[in-house]
Amino acid sequence: MLHASAKSVREERSKHRYALQDCSLIRATLVRGRAGWKVTGSEAIQNFYSEQSTREGRKLIREIIRLLRRLIHGEESHLGIFDETKRCLVKDHPGQEEVTLLLYTLRVLHALGYIRETDELAPMLRHEFPYDEGMHSEADFRTRYESVIRHAFEQSHL
Repeated sequence: MLHASAKSVREERSKHRYALQDCSLIRATLVRGRAGWKVTGSEAIQNFYSEQSTREGRKLIREIIRLLRRLIHGEESHLGIFDETKRCLVKDHPGQEEVTLLLYTLRVLHALGYIRETDELAPMLRHEFPYDEGMHSEADFRTRYESVIRHAFEQSHL
């Protein structure tokens, strides 16, 4: 995740004004300047926030972005996390937004090395993002995984 600057993008004459919106998937051309990265070109691909039809869906996207900003720093590439985020944002999760955020958080913390894989966590961490109903129908599902996530945040001081 990179932070880049672009000047006057909200002006009507700006070529980048449609692409450079929050919660968008874009293809960008960046140049490294003295003060950081600068956007020189951009192409809008998809805006996940505007495509959501429910309030809960938009909240899920905001929480995912907030989590990424909290966890990822520097300029190291995390292609696995990028792919995971894209898979999570592309799917629609009616009524399962909280569970989706919980699973996504678990998987990102594992990818960054804050959670180790155990026999209990293996089904949630190994497969492509597990959204099907059967994997998280247990009553204590949320309690178990929330405690693992809470422990990871406490130990890493994030």
